[in-house]
Order: sequence, then structure tokens, then C-alpha cells
Amino acid sequence: DHWELSTTMSRSSNHSYFSRGTPQLKDAFLVSEPFTVPADGVLRFWHAYQLDERGDGAVIEISVDGGATFFDLEPHVFEGSYTEQISSSSRSPIKGRMAWTGWSLDEMTRVQIDLRSYAGENAILRFRIACDRGVTSHGWYIDDVSISGAEFLELFNSGFESGSTEDWG
Repeated sequence: DHWELSTTMSRSSNHSYFSRGTPQLKDAFLVSEPFTVPADGVLRFWHAYQLDERGDGAVIEISVDGGATFFDLEPHVFEGSYTEQISSSSRSPIKGRMAWTGWSLDEMTRVQIDLRSYAGENAILRFRIACDRGVTSHGWYIDDVSISGAEFLELFNSGFESGSTEDWG
């Protein structure tokens, strides 16, 4: 019920990261290696999801204190924004927060996040999927994670983020 490499859906290679939606409480993280945020850093990734609308959700967070605390990057998303608020009556670990939720499984879509306000910080990224009790949903696929404004950064040890930068446009 955590994260795995999947060959079911991907954008530019033959695999992506995937975490399944569950009918029980879930709070699973895909955590990057620490990296220094470049001065003109933009986080880019492609994703697709099918999550119980307003019950299950996915968010992207950042830590600049070695992982002690994480902050939602939603205010810095300028392409591919969160879709809806998770119900405050839900048992989801992210209840009441904006998140990617519902259906977007037809094709992978791009997300871009401005990291310039964190320039020079030693940061850790956290892709977080949270599920409430009740409904089984497909899950969340993530592929081609990169940060512009720097030489290639190996954010994850698996090498899944090896996509081309030609599509950054």
C-alpha cells in the first residue's frame, strides 16, 4: 500500500511511481533525496490519478529543516493546480485541505511549481497520498520529476525521473 515502480502507466520511460488508493486509512509518502534549491528552480512532474473524490487526495510538500516539518506547495503551483478540497468530515489525514482528487487517469498531465522562494535552501520534497475509509480507488502515478535551474538532480534513487527536458516549454 505504499509506493512502487509501475509499468502500467508512464510518460517518457517504461515506468513511473505508483501508490494505490485503499479502502482503509492511508498516509503514504514518496520522499526525495535532499537537494539545494536553485535560484530559478521550478519543480516539474507529470501525473495521473483516480482518487475517491473529496475523500482521498494527493499533495506535494516541501521541508527545509531536514524533514522535521513539511509545508504544502499548493500556493506555488502555477500549472496543474489542486482540484478540490478534501471533505472536512472525511477521516482522511489531509481532511479540509486542497488536493488532487477525483479522476484524471486518461493521460498524464504536467504540474509546475515555482520554488524560487526556497532558493539556496537544503530541501526535501514529499509526494503524499492520503485515503479515508470506505472506497477503493485506483491511485496516483508520478513520472518525470525534475527541477530546472540546476544540473540534473537525482531526486530519487530509482532513476524514474529520467525524462527529457525538451517538453518543458
